Amino acid sequence: MYNGYWTGPFHDIALRNPTVYLLDNDGNFYGRLNVRWTGNPKESDIGIDPNIYPMTYKYQDARNMLMGDRRMLHLVLFTLFASNGYGWYNTETTPYIYRGHSDTTPSGHVRLPFRGLFHSDNEDIQNYVGDLLQMEFLKLN
Repeated sequence: MYNGYWTGPFHDIALRNPTVYLLDNDGNFYGRLNVRWTGNPKESDIGIDPNIYPMTYKYQDARNMLMGDRRMLHLVLFTLFASNGYGWYNTETTPYIYRGHSDTTPSGHVRLPFRGLFHSDNEDIQNYVGDLLQMEFLKLN
């Protein structure tokens, strides 16, 4: 209970950080990823973990067969959040020190970094989300 692997999920619950679960239509588990509050306490945003767990080949292969693209879950989440005004940043960090283990940092007990839609690593997703939101805007007008 006291190492970073076990502390993390409880710290996420205490901070009201959600976990996204990927299930098929029959309820079979294909993975999970963390979503965490970022920015500052007055103007917070949302950080989407770049990793989908478990990261074993078995689960990665199953997810690719289910979704067709390993980035599809990220694309869906960024679309949902972006349409509500979240995720439009380059990089953000959590406003709190994360007490758990994180694969995105060399050690625990740090402010976790996240890449938003404006980060070059997410350019493909940004283009898709921008086109999709523009089409929705045109439909409404």
